[in-house]
Amino acid sequence: MSTPHHKDLERLLIDENIFPEGHHHPNGHPTPKPRNLEQLLEDLSVERYDMRGDSTAEFRTFQQLNNSVSRSTIMRRVIPILEGLAGTDIMNDGDIELDNLAPLVDEDIEVILQPDYFDGAPFATVDKQVRDALGAIIIPSTDIRVPVAPNFFLEVRRPSGNAVTTKLEACYYGACGARLMNAIQNYFDGGDLPYTDYAHCFSATYINGLLKIYAHFTTAWDSAVGASPEYHMVELKAFNMTSSHEDFIAGCDAFRNARDMAAKFRNCFIARANEDVYECACEQRCVRV
Repeated sequence: MSTPHHKDLERLLIDENIFPEGHHHPNGHPTPKPRNLEQLLEDLSVERYDMRGDSTAEFRTFQQLNNSVSRSTIMRRVIPILEGLAGTDIMNDGDIELDNLAPLVDEDIEVILQPDYFDGAPFATVDKQVRDALGAIIIPSTDIRVPVAPNFFLEVRRPSGNAVTTKLEACYYGACGARLMNAIQNYFDGGDLPYTDYAHCFSATYINGLLKIYAHFTTAWDSAVGASPEYHMVELKAFNMTSSHEDFIAGCDAFRNARDMAAKFRNCFIARANEDVYECACEQRCVRV
């Protein structure tokens, strides 16, 4: 992501009710938690069969590669170990400008959205009527080869990278993901669904062996119909993956589980929206007859 200085980015986010993890609300209200937090933590901690073999040598390789001063090397060699082979069937891309994504901050200030890594769905899996209705909220790029409806993001830095900036960028991407998931859910529920406080979008940051996984969700600032949303970011888990073999396994488990959780929500919401289009079309044909 190309942004102003991180202090300016934080101000931009807060001005639009996008609150990073750990934000101190001036009214004294505590940071809300998603309603499905307990289930998310349980699903995130599931032990995976693909990490139960002898991974000692893999862990040592992982430790060595993390000494690289190059972010590109970490992306090419460390992150594939983190994601494993099981996640390669999830549509993924990264380091691409999301030139079609509707911004959440002041449009007069240039903030180029270019996540390091993100998961989404193939363009054709979303019905044309849904795509037309939701437009730039769910279609992030003018290139239809880029995944749509992204709801998992990863930001990576080299060991000396700025952790504050990285978290703020993940916060912004996560808010975009939370917005689009809510939009798809609203579509198949008739367009009048209030913000449900459930998290269906995730992000992760990776710096110098430290993996942090976050959930993102929306709430309404009051109960009025049409009230503006607030976007929240909450840390689910953190893992110092180079400290021990056990932490390495737990971090890989959590990262892979988070991607699977995001895919499950994404695929379910898209299928239900598409089904709604199909049912409406059937009803119209019946009326004509």
